[in-house]
Amino acid sequence: MKNTYLILFFSCWISLPHLIHAQDRATDLDERPSLFSFLYEQDSVPTLKIETDWGLLIKNKLEEEYQPVVLTFQGLDEEETVVKCKLRARGNTRKKVCHYPPVRVKIPKKRLAALGFNSSNDLKLVLPCGGGRFNQDCMLREELVYRLYELIHPVHIRTKVIRLRHWESGEEAHDFLAFLVEDDDEFTDRLDSRIVNRGRIQYAGLDRDAYLKMTFFQYMIANTDWGISNRHNLEMVLMPGYKRLIAVPYDFDYAGMVGTTYAVPHASFPIKYVKDRWFRGQKVTKEEALAIRQFFLDKREAILDRCRSAEFLGERSKKEAYRFIEEFFEELENEKRVVRTFCHR
Repeated sequence: MKNTYLILFFSCWISLPHLIHAQDRATDLDERPSLFSFLYEQDSVPTLKIETDWGLLIKNKLEEEYQPVVLTFQGLDEEETVVKCKLRARGNTRKKVCHYPPVRVKIPKKRLAALGFNSSNDLKLVLPCGGGRFNQDCMLREELVYRLYELIHPVHIRTKVIRLRHWESGEEAHDFLAFLVEDDDEFTDRLDSRIVNRGRIQYAGLDRDAYLKMTFFQYMIANTDWGISNRHNLEMVLMPGYKRLIAVPYDFDYAGMVGTTYAVPHASFPIKYVKDRWFRGQKVTKEEALAIRQFFLDKREAILDRCRSAEFLGERSKKEAYRFIEEFFEELENEKRVVRTFCHR
C-alpha cells in the first residue's frame, strides 16, 4: 500500500511541472499575434509576394478550387519569410464579373505556429476588379468605406491596404495595391463574440442603436445591397454587453460612393442608379431619426477628414468621394428633409 501511495505521489509530482509548462505554453500561444494582426498593425504598407499560376486561378475562379502558392512577406524577425500554402477565388458577384477575383489564402497551422503566429486564420484579399487606375480607385474607395464605418460603431470589420506583387514562372506579372479583410475567426476572437449564421433574423432581435447607425451609414454611402432577414452583406454578431444582435456591414462594391461599373440597384428598388440614395431602414421614428442625424453631424468633421486623408486614392477620386459624403451632410442640415427621408416606412 505504501508503494502505491509513493507511486501516486511521485506521478503527481512529475506531472505537475509538465501541466504548468503546458499552461504557460498555451498562454504564450494566445499572446502571439495572428498574421492578419501583425500586418494590420504595421505603420507602413506591407508587401505580400504571391507566386502562383494566375491563369489557372482566373480560369477556375467560379469553382473556387485551391491551388498551390508561395507566399513571401517580411516576418516577425523582419527577415523575408517564405511559406508554401494554397489559394482560391472567393466571393459572389466579383468572381463572375471581375477579371481578378477576391482571393483566400490558407496557410498550414503548423507553419504559422513555427513562424511565431497564433492561429490558422485565412487571409482574405480584395483585388482591383481589373487593370487601370479606375479599378484601382474603386477598390480603394471600398476600403475607405470600411474605415469610415470604424468611426460609426465600435463593432466593425478591420481592413488593411497592402502592396501585392504577383509572380509567375519566376517573373513579376503584376504589382498593385489590394486590401486585406479581417477573417470571421479573427473578428470574433478580437471581440470575444459569435456570428449567428442560422435562422431568419427579425428586426426586433437587433440592437436598435447599432441598427439605426448602420442604416444611416448605408444611406450615406448610397448602398442598398444588404438585407436583414437573409443576412445579405451583414454579419449578425452576439457581443458581450449587448442584449441583442449587432448587424455589422461588409462588402461595399455596390455602393454609389465606390462607383464600380457593374453595380446596379435591384429592380424592386425605386432608384435607377447606384449613386442615387434610398433609405432602406424600417420603422424609424421621428425621435430616432433626429437623434441619429445629430450623431452623424457630430461625426461630420472626422468622416470628411478621413476622406480628405485617403492617401492611396488619386486626387480626382479623393475629391469625388469627399463631395459625395459632403452631399449627405448637406441633406442632414434640413430637419424636415431628414424626417421625410428616414421616417417614410
